[in-house]
Amino acid sequence: MVRLNIKAKFSLICCLSAVSFYLIFVYKDVSVCVCEKCRKADGGSRFYNHDAVAHISPDARSRQGIGGPVSYLESGEIDTSDRPETLHFNGTDTNTNHSTKFILLVTYGRSGSSWLGNITGQAENTFYVFEPFQRTLPQGYFKENFVCFNNNTCRNPQDKIERYTTILATVYQLFTCQSSKLHPFLQDIFIRNLRSRQHVETLRKCLNISSVETCLPEIDFLCSLTSHRILKTIRISMELVRIMMKMWQNLKVIHLVRDPRAITHSRLQLNAFSMSRNILSHSQDLCTRMKYDSLISLQLQKLYPNRLKVVSYEALAERPIVGAKYVYKFLNMSFNENVFHSIIHSISTKKTRNSEYPYLTVRYNSSAVAKQWRLNMSLLQVQVIDYFCKDMYSVLGYIAINSTDELRSLSTPLRRSIDIDGFL
Repeated sequence: MVRLNIKAKFSLICCLSAVSFYLIFVYKDVSVCVCEKCRKADGGSRFYNHDAVAHISPDARSRQGIGGPVSYLESGEIDTSDRPETLHFNGTDTNTNHSTKFILLVTYGRSGSSWLGNITGQAENTFYVFEPFQRTLPQGYFKENFVCFNNNTCRNPQDKIERYTTILATVYQLFTCQSSKLHPFLQDIFIRNLRSRQHVETLRKCLNISSVETCLPEIDFLCSLTSHRILKTIRISMELVRIMMKMWQNLKVIHLVRDPRAITHSRLQLNAFSMSRNILSHSQDLCTRMKYDSLISLQLQKLYPNRLKVVSYEALAERPIVGAKYVYKFLNMSFNENVFHSIIHSISTKKTRNSEYPYLTVRYNSSAVAKQWRLNMSLLQVQVIDYFCKDMYSVLGYIAINSTDELRSLSTPLRRSIDIDGFL
């Protein structure tokens, strides 16, 4: 008789669960790989299902060895004056005053966040940085005591640059125009991902004739002259946003959400999001994260009125100009003719820009793009996502699909009205 060790038994249970699910949803379009959750990280790091640890208190996590508290002073490479307890903005920081606005755009990969970032980055007197942690964590996101990945697993931080304290310090340094103080690795990301057009040009010219050490202080000075500093990221959870909102009273947040079926469809087109091909695991991960983030957003809206808005990509695509004006008003930015034309340019083809009624045509086109997934995905793919996302649907108001006719009928609404403060 063959005896199985614990690891083998657990792997067998995982795989049997996958087979059981496959027998229920037998269809070639659904790729199931539940056993990915049984993997270990390179070097033996311990993985956890992030849904299972979401409700564990920090003290309990420490006792169980799950993402226990870290000593910020161990960093060595980051100024200890930037410890979380000293990152409270008081309006007297260098390069910043009480009228300066910190703006954080938080969302998920393939949710239209680059488009929204470009819309907000068009405003006058802004400094916009795109994905400051892009190369730090290409396929995942940071929680308070965990590094999580897009295969429904989380692990403890493995090095200093992954610790949430480093993430907070980095965001603060960017908001307060201190790129010259960033970790060298993060400076490289900053140089690549600075998106403010006038500042990018200045940085490029400077780097052509001088060094990073000389150019970054110049960029910091230009940043200090702006009234709105904008960061866009898909790599920060609302857990960390909660800490930031408590520390920085001048911080405003836009939480951008999108239908998970549309996100999955978009990710399936790109090799960078190959994990989406395992629709079961991918749906669990995406919707678990979106649900917990949205519940935290609701809490934060009550704690900090008019400092956080939830924006739906679908609503923004259906009414791009109205939505952009809503966002600009919330962020206290001026919506002028130049901004209007830049938005039209960003969502139009050459033909539609030259048409007699550009606004109506653009509105139709952007809405059609947002609904493209309904014409391409199979009913079974959609229903698998619906099954694992039903708890998130109850929070954000998405509606499950029951038939192919419902799926293909673009006039059938898939969002219901919800009591959340935002553009939905």
